[in-house]
Amino acid sequence: MQGSLALYDATDEGFQLIRLLPNTVVMGGKFGPHVLSVSEDSLRLAFIGPSEYTVTVANARSLDEVRLTTGLFVLVSTGNDN
Repeated sequence: MQGSLALYDATDEGFQLIRLLPNTVVMGGKFGPHVLSVSEDSLRLAFIGPSEYTVTVANARSLDEVRLTTGLFVLVSTGNDN
């Protein structure tokens, strides 16, 4: 199941829709509020999607894709972590 990402113009009282990206963001209870994150300078956002193994980084003002990262990272502890 996938959700959509929408960008609105908050400077306009009518909150005009600027861009809509349907079926972009992965949905699911296991991701909770961590599916979307905004950088400290508010210039970029990162979201999980379109699959649960993909992280997309986009320009926060246009939703243009900056970088797409796919991969599965598995951390294994040996019990000897000092």
